[in-house]
Amino acid sequence: MRWQRLAVVPVVALAAAAVTSARAQGTTTLDARVADRSGAPVEGAIVKIAMIEGGSTTRTVTTKKDGKGRIPFLEAGIWRVTAEKPGLVLAAVRLSIVAPNKQVEFTAGGDLQPGQEPDGVQVGGGRTIRAEIVLGPGAAPAPVKQGDQLGDASRLTGEKKYAESNALVDKLLEADPADAKALYLRGLNLEGLGNAAGARAALAKAVALDPSIPGVNATLGQLAYQSGDKTKALSYFQAEQALSPGEASLAVNVALLLDETGKKQESVAAYEHALELDPGRSDLYRNLSEVYSELGQPEKAEAALAKAGGGAGGGDPAHWFNIGADFANADQPEKAEAAYRKALSIDPAFPEANRELGYLLVRKGGAKEAIACFEAYLKARPQAKDAAEIKSLLASLH
Repeated sequence: MRWQRLAVVPVVALAAAAVTSARAQGTTTLDARVADRSGAPVEGAIVKIAMIEGGSTTRTVTTKKDGKGRIPFLEAGIWRVTAEKPGLVLAAVRLSIVAPNKQVEFTAGGDLQPGQEPDGVQVGGGRTIRAEIVLGPGAAPAPVKQGDQLGDASRLTGEKKYAESNALVDKLLEADPADAKALYLRGLNLEGLGNAAGARAALAKAVALDPSIPGVNATLGQLAYQSGDKTKALSYFQAEQALSPGEASLAVNVALLLDETGKKQESVAAYEHALELDPGRSDLYRNLSEVYSELGQPEKAEAALAKAGGGAGGGDPAHWFNIGADFANADQPEKAEAAYRKALSIDPAFPEANRELGYLLVRKGGAKEAIACFEAYLKARPQAKDAAEIKSLLASLH
């Protein structure tokens, strides 16, 4: 006899990877805090990080009530960090560089004279730049130069001012219709304005002109997924992942889509890679457990589900039931019994686990407990197709 498994839908919470205008390739992160001279946090300051050697990328973030802002996915290079807010001037920038699992590598920066820009700091991949920025009273900062329309448009898109950004983008594309970065911004703006078809067209032009622009493929992937085309979404996210292999949200999306599109064996490596980047995702352990179970590897399924803990992963009795069914089909009744009992420890009324545990107990001579299991099954499933069979078995056990 082959024990039937329950159908379990994978947990799918597709990460919104690279759907803001400011994401760039890389694994460096800026963690900034802006305060005034008294140390009080400054809300609404615009923190800017600009690459001054090795590229021309400029990224911005607006601080929240706690004065903090974060900009992830920066490339390795030499960067200058500044901040501005009307009525305040830049007084100090103090930077520290932190590597994964290490203490601060070094600190740099200090007090600034009026109008003085801070020095750049060289940062490798996989690092965090911690910036403590002080703004003091003074005149409003000088406006951005007119020639920096792309930077202005990117900032406006990041602030969700899509129509204003598009007005600047239109001017850029009038001057150069093949400006891939401007087309990317147009795509993001149109998506923000609810024009999915226009967004796809603009983004497709952008990626055709420059396949290396970070974020374009991921945004196309999001749009394809929202339209129901999971196969196309997968190909876009895989293309984006090739540009940013260390980004956890992309790894999660690729794993989920490989699973959803039936590429189970490929999804195993993808889930394991995603969990290396984001080990706290119990839902991914649950999905990985189910994939292992479907591939006929109950030991690995059991180990993955155990790692999910008692939360979103380990707390689903259906997964433990399926592992039990796999062990039963592999003629490992003791392991099957343990898995069924785990399912029932989560939900004592779980019908299928009670029934299958009852059968196992009958085989090993545990009639008293088997009776309780079968009675629990019939209570939950009084109209089950096998109800008559179970009642007959119960009569023979009394």
